[in-house]
Amino acid sequence: MKWVYGIRFRDVKQFIEYVSISSEELLLYFVGKVAIIYNIKSQRQKHYTGHTQQLICIAVDGTLCATGEYGPNPEIRIWDFRTLETIQILRGAHVNGVHLVKFIPGGLLVSCGCQEESPVIIFDIETG
Repeated sequence: MKWVYGIRFRDVKQFIEYVSISSEELLLYFVGKVAIIYNIKSQRQKHYTGHTQQLICIAVDGTLCATGEYGPNPEIRIWDFRTLETIQILRGAHVNGVHLVKFIPGGLLVSCGCQEESPVIIFDIETG
């Protein structure tokens, strides 16, 4: 895959993240099942393609990125946006989709599902 066009923003709350790391300025966003890492200066893209369902949220902390899916039995994937390595796959916490994800201090990730009266779940990034 050389280039991905588009961005999903219409029906989601978290659709783009800006990161300035070392001398790089990056935009992280998604469309379909693909997360895109766009380098503003070089105008190049890298792609994280580990998901099997549509993405609807994204969060960044350091070099870690969390992306959440929309659909039955959705996954939250935590991955390194520099290496594209998957760090953790979180399953079974939400039913119809992951509406929001947010990193919090202490190596934790908070998520909220799409279903009515969805619980707020706190995950340990290392252990899931």
